[in-house]
Amino acid sequence: MLGFRIDPMERLIYTEKQLFSLYQLYHSNPIFGVEVSQEPDHSPPELQDDETEDAYSEDLPNKRNTLEVYESEICHGSKNDAVYDYDLGLAVEPLPEGYRTRDLWNLFIE
Repeated sequence: MLGFRIDPMERLIYTEKQLFSLYQLYHSNPIFGVEVSQEPDHSPPELQDDETEDAYSEDLPNKRNTLEVYESEICHGSKNDAVYDYDLGLAVEPLPEGYRTRDLWNLFIE
């Protein structure tokens, strides 16, 4: 049921045929909004330019330092008890003095 009236009768019959043909076409090959390819991608991965990484590291010197300090603490094998982190709402390994979990997350956001 369409929910509206079509006059004259010839136009109603024409509209019905169009709607029915569109329905059959869609029903035989529906469009779900995503196209999937079953072929494997054999193209080599793209290499990044060194300039891009250099520009990124120049923009964020303090943020890289935050990550480096955190990673160096992990590598040295500091075995401290877990502490409650208010930013995450979870118990985590303690960070070096003066650093917050929020600083580590900001590395990847910007």
